[in-house]
Amino acid sequence: MLTRTRAAIAAVAILGAAPAFALFPQQGMWTIGSELNGKPGRGVQIDRQGGRVLILTYFGYRADGSATFMQASGAMTNGKSFSGELTEFKNGPALGGPTRSGEVAQVVGPVAVEFDTSTSGTITLPGEAPQRFSRFQYEDHTVRIERGFTAWVSESSWMGSYRVALEMWTEGKDLHIQEVTTPEVGAQTVCKLVGELRSNGDAFASAGTAYCADGVGWAGAGTPYRITELKVDEYGILKARLSYGADVTRYYSGRCKENAQVVFLGRRPCQAEEFGFTPGDLRE
Repeated sequence: MLTRTRAAIAAVAILGAAPAFALFPQQGMWTIGSELNGKPGRGVQIDRQGGRVLILTYFGYRADGSATFMQASGAMTNGKSFSGELTEFKNGPALGGPTRSGEVAQVVGPVAVEFDTSTSGTITLPGEAPQRFSRFQYEDHTVRIERGFTAWVSESSWMGSYRVALEMWTEGKDLHIQEVTTPEVGAQTVCKLVGELRSNGDAFASAGTAYCADGVGWAGAGTPYRITELKVDEYGILKARLSYGADVTRYYSGRCKENAQVVFLGRRPCQAEEFGFTPGDLRE
């Protein structure tokens, strides 16, 4: 392993015994997988507030073909379950019409959700069998991860963190990552990761094999890894969670650098134009 200050045994034990994280479903548009065909259909909007409180909005159709929306709200349980009463409303303000208060039309019935990842799960609507549903992503946001990053890494089995340089690119359906660590003392370590790339709502997931070329890094000869949350936001801020070995987890946080073929004094931070924005779009 790389030379680092090992935490006290008691602190390591505490970290190792930490409970599993809740799933925290991503907010946004969710679609029922079997009905996703590119035509107007029905779906679910999820808003999560305060960590556990979830507001679920269903939009779909009545038997006569007219559109409707319904809502249910409440606290999640066990970090992954939600249930509530799906309620339909009526008599709210119409487009261009006067202001007026809506009212409850009817309580349609119970809705239940079981999340198995932050972007997928099973939903049971009133009068229907359980169905798979998942977070829907309109934007092709692969461009955000195909670049260089300067990041800090912390591990669940160590105290402290250390800095790495990352290069990411895609080839077909695969994600390639090169991680370079330059310690204050000792040789530079280069680790390479290759695995499948899957869209995971507004983030990505990957599973594959990692290998550190000099044999002293975190990955041995063909170490399997799994990335469950790889995300770069509109400001170029990177976050990722990578698991490998005996439940060891690496947490990445950092900032992307602009793409450049020739670099003299290091890369500048990413510019808004690289993500399809103007500087004014991101000005607060």
